[in-house]
Amino acid sequence: MQLLAELEQWNELLTLPELGNLLQVRRPFAVTQALLKAVYRTELQHFEDNNAPGSAVTYFQEVVFPRYNNLFAVRAGSKIPEVLKLFMLLAVGGEPTKPALRDELLAIGEVEETHRSYLQRLAALLKDATPNSEGDPLQQAEQLSKNGDFDQAFLLLCNIPSSKEKVRLLLQCAYELQTLAVEKAVLQAFDELTADEQTALLKVRWNQDFLTQLRGSQEGTTKDTPTALSVPTNWLEWLWQLDKKPTWERALYTARQGSAEWDVTSLLMQPQAVAEFDELLSKVGSTAESILHDALPYLLGFFQKDEQFPRGEFESLYYSLLELLVLSTEGGDVDLVLFNDLAIAILTLGVNTAKYTEIVDYALELWDRFASPKKVDWMLDLIDVLISYPCPVLEKREQLLFATAETLRRFTERIDEVQRGIFRALVKDLHLGESFPDLLDESASLVEQNLEVEVNIFQKLKSKSVLIYTLTETAAIRVKSILEAACKEVTVYLSHDKGGNDRLRQWVRNSDIVVMVTASAKHAATGFIEANRPSHLAPILLVNSKGSASMLRAISLYLAPGD
Repeated sequence: MQLLAELEQWNELLTLPELGNLLQVRRPFAVTQALLKAVYRTELQHFEDNNAPGSAVTYFQEVVFPRYNNLFAVRAGSKIPEVLKLFMLLAVGGEPTKPALRDELLAIGEVEETHRSYLQRLAALLKDATPNSEGDPLQQAEQLSKNGDFDQAFLLLCNIPSSKEKVRLLLQCAYELQTLAVEKAVLQAFDELTADEQTALLKVRWNQDFLTQLRGSQEGTTKDTPTALSVPTNWLEWLWQLDKKPTWERALYTARQGSAEWDVTSLLMQPQAVAEFDELLSKVGSTAESILHDALPYLLGFFQKDEQFPRGEFESLYYSLLELLVLSTEGGDVDLVLFNDLAIAILTLGVNTAKYTEIVDYALELWDRFASPKKVDWMLDLIDVLISYPCPVLEKREQLLFATAETLRRFTERIDEVQRGIFRALVKDLHLGESFPDLLDESASLVEQNLEVEVNIFQKLKSKSVLIYTLTETAAIRVKSILEAACKEVTVYLSHDKGGNDRLRQWVRNSDIVVMVTASAKHAATGFIEANRPSHLAPILLVNSKGSASMLRAISLYLAPGD
């Protein structure tokens, strides 16, 4: 389910034969979120696109909720726009309506304006004021839990004194919501019980097993190490915990959860937080390098979800993560993509000569260690990116190009025409054609390099149209020129819009191939593209790198025989 969600294959996800059974069982929350996104994209996105919130509520009441009601037991603090909109529809169109849920959703701060605007239009359809919450909150939480409303039950439980009943209900909430915030609340409430109350709770084997799971089998429960401290509330606490216990068994699980649950506000508001973050990264890197390396995608994902990424306040952190990656990597593809993403973030903020030189030297070090035909696309993408940004040290950038050329020469029989074509274009952009006479034949085009026209993979694009969506305009222009040189009868559209419009909708609906560079796309536009792509046409080709090599590779793989 999560794989299909990452590939944005929403229709395929909801037509899996196992879906009926999956809706009836307890699922990892990431799977529930994938299902909720699929439901919104396939069933309700078009109401938002057509500005029809009233019709969306009616359709939700009559079709969506009866079919998928088991998905709405928990929101678990999710801030994914599709999830927020679905739960706003539940608040407005549920039976009974939920004014408190509506108010809670409207109060969430980290929501892009386009999504917030639609949430407000939906919320306006529910005029009722939030009802008074009279009565015993513990009894209310008990009833909410029985009704499957664990989000509201947790909110009530947070504001009452600790007791055995509170801990018992919090354990149920933690089991269903699967968030770090609830786990921490459970452990803190348990710590506040008397020894006799703790013993009584632990007589129930389920309570004992679940508490052990939350603490980890190696976590201490002494007075010097309260169990609640084993659940961080931000990255600083996560690093502190890992520094204190390098063998922390729940470190990666917590990092994955925290990447989705935590936000940058806590770092921005704490004095000296960035300096402390930097210091802890260095300390933990020397004691738990392997765990910290495996957590890098979650760390970068945390920063990337910030609307203002990259932030100048975090420049030193981006650079520290880049250094850590270079020191700890074994050359995996994911690591190399992360390197490019971090380099782009730093370059976007602007760098001086020394910093630029260090970034390129890091790239040269990686290339010296991992150069191979399989990694050529990564290096071509990086050079492509460097050409797009100001270069204070021309000779360093050229050094990277020459290092790549040596690899092309060494593995000449394993370098394909897509890679040669991109290299040729990069050399031309840098006006270095005379330096590569053996690799660059200016009299030949991509389709004439010792190949017959009929075997050129891009000839399959004859009389077809290709839409490329990316915010990195220079790379898209390069891809367009290579495709048009390879196949004279292809039509290539380029879009760099940050939101949807009529022209983009027409291209998405009519193009034979749609390439979407998710690494440089804005969510408003990507959601628009996904919502408007007809299911009977070829699926969207997703590219997680901003360079031209990755875009061309995705197209060539799609066109390859048998694909």
